[in-house]
Amino acid sequence: MAFDNEGGGPTTTPPPPNATQIAPADDTANPSRKLEFDLLDEAFAGDMLTGADFAKLSELGVDAMALARIGQSAPMRVIYAEPAGRGLYRPSFAGSRCLQVAVMEAAEVSPFAADSPDTVEINRVANLIAIPLAKPERYRLRKAGAFALGLPLVWSGRPVDVVETPLEWLRAGGNALCILDWTPSWRFRMLMDASELRPTTEFLRIQLRSALTRDGLPIAKD
Repeated sequence: MAFDNEGGGPTTTPPPPNATQIAPADDTANPSRKLEFDLLDEAFAGDMLTGADFAKLSELGVDAMALARIGQSAPMRVIYAEPAGRGLYRPSFAGSRCLQVAVMEAAEVSPFAADSPDTVEINRVANLIAIPLAKPERYRLRKAGAFALGLPLVWSGRPVDVVETPLEWLRAGGNALCILDWTPSWRFRMLMDASELRPTTEFLRIQLRSALTRDGLPIAKD
């Protein structure tokens, strides 16, 4: 994943003089509690979508109603961002115009494995994702460690569609699960709480089966 200006200078039109500047999180000190508060601050920073932004997203198959549904549960803003290495981004006017969406954590659950935390807090801003409006496939995260978009749906009691990309998740109005990190972890065990997982592609079906049967965990849903 990379932004369109990775490895070179900025390739986007400079932001207007009245664009909101975002103070970057203190990534160097990296106390986890402070970084969580910084993420929350950044989630509500940036600018509201303009008519041009809505038009661009509409061209990508994301309508205004879908964005409104996402905005009801996850903070969403427009920012300028540039690559920060390792699949991450940082706010910068030298970067690309992006849709920034909060990655919300799941409802509170008990740990499933030795490497899991004591609990997962309900509706916490766990991370941020920046999706370039010009090249949405080149998304990046604010910090490492995001598991999935739409994870709280696992506990909704309803069948959950699983999509491949954040753009498809936007098109679904956030009413889907999009796994961002397929690295083996205890988080995949949370997916077993879903009433039904419905992968939208054969590739996802294979990926999910592999992830859910890892370490001998039986698969209950395809």
